[in-house]
Amino acid sequence: MKTALSFLAALACGLTFSFSKAFAQDTMRSESTLNGPRHIETNNKYRPHIGAQFGVSNPEGSYNIGSEFAADIGMQPVAPFGLGLEFGQSNAESREQSEDLRRTLALVKGSYNFGGDNPFVKFSYVGVGLGRSFGSGGDLWVSAPLAGFDIPISTIIEGRESAMSLGAVAKYFVYEGTNPDALSVDAMLKYWF
Repeated sequence: MKTALSFLAALACGLTFSFSKAFAQDTMRSESTLNGPRHIETNNKYRPHIGAQFGVSNPEGSYNIGSEFAADIGMQPVAPFGLGLEFGQSNAESREQSEDLRRTLALVKGSYNFGGDNPFVKFSYVGVGLGRSFGSGGDLWVSAPLAGFDIPISTIIEGRESAMSLGAVAKYFVYEGTNPDALSVDAMLKYWF
């Protein structure tokens, strides 16, 4: 787990520093990191996206670190707040004689997207997901505080602004009852329409 988390942390830091100069804004104009709600005036400001996540899941108790993958769709109905859906699966082998942990997740997510002049903070967000888990342990309610970032890697496709982004997200899944909670850290690739 430490090796995987160290790798993802190093990836996040590397992306942050390598893209920071490319996305630095004019120092004469300053934007606030914490923005209030704003009416969306043009369709591209809704920021619809689809994405894929892949990473590691570390359940509590006697389970090994396992894999996790997910698909993500979302948009920004009111700036700077995001709304999305996530569908994913996580797997972890048991270190004891008990059943391996296999969970399929469906989450509705809400997020707050930061702004400002700092390139790392500008592309960061915090939020929460609520939904259901199906699989080992039965059908369970789950909540997940989360934090992540999406750094643009390409723009301007066929004369209109569009982008791919690379990022990472950390989530802590809290399952109902005595089922083991889990920390997950995923790398992310998103396409923004």
